[in-house]
Amino acid sequence: MLVGTSETVRMFSSCLCSKKEHTKGNDDTDLKVRQWIAGVIDGDGNFHISKKGYVELSVVMEPRDIACLYKMKQRYGGSVKATSHAKAIRFRLHHMQGILLVIKDVNGLIQNPVRFAQFKKVCELYNVETISTIPLTYNSAYLSGLFDTDGSVYYNKKSMQVFITVTQKGRELLDILVPVYGGVVRASNKNATAFKWTVSKKVTF
Repeated sequence: MLVGTSETVRMFSSCLCSKKEHTKGNDDTDLKVRQWIAGVIDGDGNFHISKKGYVELSVVMEPRDIACLYKMKQRYGGSVKATSHAKAIRFRLHHMQGILLVIKDVNGLIQNPVRFAQFKKVCELYNVETISTIPLTYNSAYLSGLFDTDGSVYYNKKSMQVFITVTQKGRELLDILVPVYGGVVRASNKNATAFKWTVSKKVTF
């Protein structure tokens, strides 16, 4: 179930509150917002700790997806700017208050093994207990966040099939999707430097 995909931003506009209004509730809407954020971070995000011990969260997306980044900024603060070559837009967050809010929001929701390792180091730096990853479920909004960063949908008229895909450099995260949503994971190039999860459904009339 893709909870919104690129429409997720519009769906969650009313509940992606500002950092001043931020409270982590247990209601279903807030949980789905946090799941979506975890998916975005897992897809195009990165936690970095400098040699001086400063933490930065960055999320880089295509210009057409800038609305997603502004929703992150609305919730946590930070900045949204074009990269040096202006071919992408970067959300950057490095103040402690915002980072702690991110930790509070996505702790237990990070699925990407690479991102989880980064996240764990940040938690250790701030002396926050890292919650083990909660298994992904079918109705989670996590996939919509991941899809907003690395997903696509296309329709093959000849075979009358709709294909939903998510592409990653490694296959570890994609393998997690298969037991929940079905589909297959295959190398997307001859050198196996990138992988694609694909699920399809034939359209019937």
